[in-house]
Amino acid sequence: MANFGFGYGVYIFQSWFYLYLVNVRGFSIMQGGLLITGPFIAFATLGPVGGFCSDALVRRYGYTWGRRIVAVTGFVLAALCLYVGAKAANPHTAVVLLSLGDGFLAFAGAAIVGTTIDIAGSHTGTVYGVTVTALQIGGAVAPTLTPMIAERFGWEAALHVAGFLAVVSACVWLFIDAHKRIVTTGAEKIGERRLAAVR
Repeated sequence: MANFGFGYGVYIFQSWFYLYLVNVRGFSIMQGGLLITGPFIAFATLGPVGGFCSDALVRRYGYTWGRRIVAVTGFVLAALCLYVGAKAANPHTAVVLLSLGDGFLAFAGAAIVGTTIDIAGSHTGTVYGVTVTALQIGGAVAPTLTPMIAERFGWEAALHVAGFLAVVSACVWLFIDAHKRIVTTGAEKIGERRLAAVR
């Protein structure tokens, strides 16, 4: 469910943000073409920042809380930016806040990747494939559902749905334990015993 909310929010920006800028916020075609880069710049910037923070917090607080703090913070800030940005009267303020909303999803996404590696070990490829499937389902639903919600209830409501799903994702992360391996091979058990002996 956490990955579904992530994918849903991200794909709104990839599929509908340009038309939102031009048709709803009143930007020209040229302005919309320039401003559409905002979410991608925020995504490319805050994703690595999330990874750096996640690794730093893992060293300080351990796997579970190190990953959880980044994921929950990212999703909550994304929801806040989506909510406030959708309601903003000034169109330029809306662009900045909504772009940051996409960026904070990437911030949280860094913890998703890290946790997958943490819990899956040598089976990371398989587990990551499953989690990305959930992400892509969210990504498939968003481009279809968003304009339907916008047509019936308005674009503000459509963006609020993405914010709500980000909050749901944050809540799900309160139950994810990045320290607990889902599969431990014999070689990994030996490695863990050796590491414990060194400590």
